[in-house]
Amino acid sequence: MKMNAYPTKAGAAARSLFDRLYRSVTGAARLLSVVACAALFAVSAAAQSGQSEPIQQRWVGDLPIMNAMTIEPRLGFAFDSPEGRIVQVFATGPDDSAAVIAYYNDALSGLGWSGQGGRWNRGDEALTISQVKMATGMLWRIRLNPR
Repeated sequence: MKMNAYPTKAGAAARSLFDRLYRSVTGAARLLSVVACAALFAVSAAAQSGQSEPIQQRWVGDLPIMNAMTIEPRLGFAFDSPEGRIVQVFATGPDDSAAVIAYYNDALSGLGWSGQGGRWNRGDEALTISQVKMATGMLWRIRLNPR
């Protein structure tokens, strides 16, 4: 008896989309399409299992994101400049700034960053974390830029 690996129409459709994308691209574009399809599968699986929230990515590049934070993807950006990379992430999160700064003091020191109080340095890069007032309310801004 043959078992169907994709029992739902959504799962089969996602697999078909993945197959077409994978065959149509090469190199770095293939890696990007695999990552995008993995996200599609995660959202599809969450919807099928009855979960209302998609899986939250806990890293942006090589920067940790505190579990209590939710990234606002429409507000951030990342690019490489001649001086180095620039990354800016906005997230909702705890109002307790002491807890957020303590988390990043601990997490970043293990990744080779030095500093405290919302400002850290590693090599030629600087990282700052601060709260900013936006039209939607208070957000955390995590900014990485060349020193």
